[in-house]
This record gives sequence, structure tokens and C-alpha cells, in this order.
Amino acid sequence: MCMLLTTMLILPSCEKDLLPEGEKQEDNKENVSDNGNGSTGNTDNSTGGDTGSSNGTQDNPSDDSYMTVGMFLDAAEEEDLGVAGYIVGTAYKNIKNADFEAPFEYSTALLLADDRNETSLDRVITIELKSGSKMRNELDLTVHPELQYRRLAVRGKKVKYLYTWGIKGASSYSLLE
Repeated sequence: MCMLLTTMLILPSCEKDLLPEGEKQEDNKENVSDNGNGSTGNTDNSTGGDTGSSNGTQDNPSDDSYMTVGMFLDAAEEEDLGVAGYIVGTAYKNIKNADFEAPFEYSTALLLADDRNETSLDRVITIELKSGSKMRNELDLTVHPELQYRRLAVRGKKVKYLYTWGIKGASSYSLLE
């Protein structure tokens, strides 16, 4: 008898709520965020941090949300930094493997600089282009060499990448006019 009462009390709590036909249950999680740079992104990290948009509308990233490459190099490591600069080349495995001239061989990382003609390794940062990501598909200079010298705004964590400072797992990005 005691077992029967316990079973009757527990089983109703295991039922799934049923919604009237035609109504959908809404999640309380919002996966798209406005990243403050004209692009939106998925805040759920299951996509590898690749949430940017290549059709950003911001023409001048000189507001407080973006810093120059020089400022980025001088900044302390932080969780979330925004940087804008010119795409000047690519690199693979090590910054010493930098490539500043088309045709480009590497699609692992972009090099960003304040000056569109920069070739000094001390004045560039690396931006990871994760394999299979939307960001890599849109910004890979081996496929899109016309993007060299375009301005790019990127937001992400400042880390050592390819033996120099850069951003891995960008949370957003936007090509600028």
C-alpha cells in the first residue's frame, strides 16, 4: 500500500507538460546578440566562436568599442577586445611564416595592421581563421585575395597566437568600408 502511494505521488511529477495544438514552447535563451559593431552573432559557443558578419555597416571603427592594432598590442590581456585594421596578409604555424603578397598560400590566420602597406612582424596581429568556419569561408585570402588591404573589425580575446599577439575564436567580425 505504501509503495502504491509513493508511486502515485512520483509519477505525476514526471509528466511532460502538453501545450494546446498550434502553440510552440519558447526557449528563454536568446542566442543572437548585437555585438555593437553592426553585426549580430550567436552567443552560444557551439559554433566555435565564429559569429560575425561580413556586411558590417560601420565605416569608422574609431569609437570606444574598437582600438587600433598599435593600441591592441599595448593593451593588457582581456576577455573581450575590439580591434580594427587593414588585412595585410596571412600566416601559418608561426608569425615567421607571414605572407604579405598574393597569391596567398595559407588560410590559417589573417594578419591585421594599422598601415595597409605594413610588413613588419612587430606591427601586425594574427586573427585565427578556424578550419570549416564561416569566418574562414568569407575572409580566406587564398580564396578571396581581393580582401587584402580591406579594413576589418574583429572582437575577441587577446591571446598569443602563432607566437605573437592576436585573436583566437573571434566573437564577431565585420568588413568595413
